[in-house]
Amino acid sequence: MARLLLRELDFRWASVPVPERRAHLTALLQDLGHLPEEEGMEAALKMAERFLGTPFARILAASPSSALHRALPFGLELSSPGARGRVAVEGELDLLWETPEGEAWGVAYRPGKRHPLGPVAFAHELVVQGLAAKRLVKEGVPVRVGVAFLGEPSPEPEFLTLPGGLTEAAEPLEQAVRALAQSGMQDEWPSREAATCQALHCGFAEHCHPSPRAC
Repeated sequence: MARLLLRELDFRWASVPVPERRAHLTALLQDLGHLPEEEGMEAALKMAERFLGTPFARILAASPSSALHRALPFGLELSSPGARGRVAVEGELDLLWETPEGEAWGVAYRPGKRHPLGPVAFAHELVVQGLAAKRLVKEGVPVRVGVAFLGEPSPEPEFLTLPGGLTEAAEPLEQAVRALAQSGMQDEWPSREAATCQALHCGFAEHCHPSPRAC
């Protein structure tokens, strides 16, 4: 619901006093069919409030509405020339901002606390979104992609750094998607080594590497 609120609201509310901002978010929540006293809705309102309180949101508030694009669905083909079979992914961009400096910034909203690895933990997803964004803007426009952890006290977006850029990241991403599709068809899911899972802070590591019983 926090993501829905941020997709629907006018960012100019970031520059108004906090009580007015809260009243607007509450009204928007009700327009979406929910009441503030419902389970989880207060948390969603606070997440949206915190994002509106960031310096990034205030910059967006000063941007023309034509430069802000929300909830953009996309279909992205990843198949390289000569590859056997076609591979594609589908998704949605939470926010795409065309900056005054001639760049395009994509931001994905995440309702939880910051992952220990930051945006690196969502590298595949952000690369997909970045490649999709490159196809939605004019050729040659630099694209940055990042994530806003809405559960943080100040959910300022953190942007992914790719040494080789988005284009160089496309090939390993295609290989990963092909491997995932193949595993799904064969219903075989090979696990990674325990050290890799721990380094990724994977929340499902216990399924692949269960701890020994205490007795």
